Amino acid sequence: MRKKRDNKKLGLIWAAVIALLMVTSIFGYIGRDSQETSTKNYNGFEFFEDQNNWIVKVGEQGYVLDYFPEELEDIELEAFDINSEKVYVVYNGGGIGQGAQYSISKLISFLNSFGIKSVLACLDENNCLDDTLPLVSCDGDFPVIEFNVDSKTIIFINEECIVLQSTDENFSKLVDKLIYYWLGVME
Repeated sequence: MRKKRDNKKLGLIWAAVIALLMVTSIFGYIGRDSQETSTKNYNGFEFFEDQNNWIVKVGEQGYVLDYFPEELEDIELEAFDINSEKVYVVYNGGGIGQGAQYSISKLISFLNSFGIKSVLACLDENNCLDDTLPLVSCDGDFPVIEFNVDSKTIIFINEECIVLQSTDENFSKLVDKLIYYWLGVME
């Protein structure tokens, strides 16, 4: 009889502890949202910080990026337009790292949201990740965005190629700079 009573007390104590944890975690979550979400303005655009990302609304569409524009001001960018329904995306640099994979996916997703078809391709067959990808050149019919691994972080134009040159971990900065440029947030 005593064991049943002790088990019942123990069960009630555990239920109370779990209920207390649930209630405090809800209040903690609500309080975290109001504390961690901050806003900043840049060039007439309002940005919302959400954990490790920045959200900017342009027109009716919201865009999530990794860097606030001020962090990218030192990256120079020549003016250019992509007036094409298709863009080739090329990676040069041997084995592809996680930073490049993430950045290429982010770029392709952005271009697709504007109805621009993005096609993975290669500039030469000796430095190609997959031999089933098409071979393209910078003087072809469609623009090429080339990810080129190098210690220098820079964006430049080479014929019809937009070259993003960087270490694997900095490609996201370059893609964010391009996206802000195309959205009209940065010049």
